[in-house]
Amino acid sequence: MRKSKREPPILKRMTTERQLSALSAEDRRRVAEFIAAQSFRTKAFYEGLSVKMDRDAFASKFSLLLDGIEILAAEIARRHWVLMVATGGETFYLGDNPTVLQRTDNPRDGSQLGFDVAGVEAFLPLTPRCALYMPCRTTSEERVGRYNAALDLHRVVRSAALRGQPGGGDELRLAQLVISRLDPLYQAMTTGVALTAQPEHVENLNYLQCSWAHSALYASSQGFTFARHVFRENPQYRETPTTSLIDMVAIVPDRADRP
Repeated sequence: MRKSKREPPILKRMTTERQLSALSAEDRRRVAEFIAAQSFRTKAFYEGLSVKMDRDAFASKFSLLLDGIEILAAEIARRHWVLMVATGGETFYLGDNPTVLQRTDNPRDGSQLGFDVAGVEAFLPLTPRCALYMPCRTTSEERVGRYNAALDLHRVVRSAALRGQPGGGDELRLAQLVISRLDPLYQAMTTGVALTAQPEHVENLNYLQCSWAHSALYASSQGFTFARHVFRENPQYRETPTTSLIDMVAIVPDRADRP
């Protein structure tokens, strides 16, 4: 009897095929749970707790976090996911605290970051050349809306020009500019094709990996020239990031109440 060929692990499929369109709802759920676990299973999370506790006390909190992983994973799964692919000589760093967050419009504001916070985007390196980008739904839907509005404006102005109506040149150029700038991201968010990571995107993610790392940072080929620059210019990143815990008992259902 011929054995059925085993399907590659989900992350392996994503990085090999370099597209996300084939992900099923179950695939997304499992990856989302993996990402959620990365956000609190690290030593940086424990060492950076603003309220210090011994291992036994933390074990109880950790158990609650595990119970609530479905809640966090649901927030992650409902976001638009984009597979970023680095090209040329660019590669992504990987830190020992790999799930990193930042504010889309104000990256320097490192306060109150979370998957349930509007305006916060998340990143997770998968391989030296592939990383997941997960903007909050508010941000991604605003980008999609702007793209569709530009398409509508382009159709209206072009139709008017074909009917011989004067003017509309400025509106047409604006629509074309918005479409050209947003098209790669729009296609990645709505069809699952990969987004080519520009050098500034790679640098930003590598910067975040440096700033969030606890004690280890990995690079495949480029070495650590950029990392040394980051730590030299920002010595505070040599310290463990501070983590705060909310009262998980208030939001996590009791185990006996769960289906």
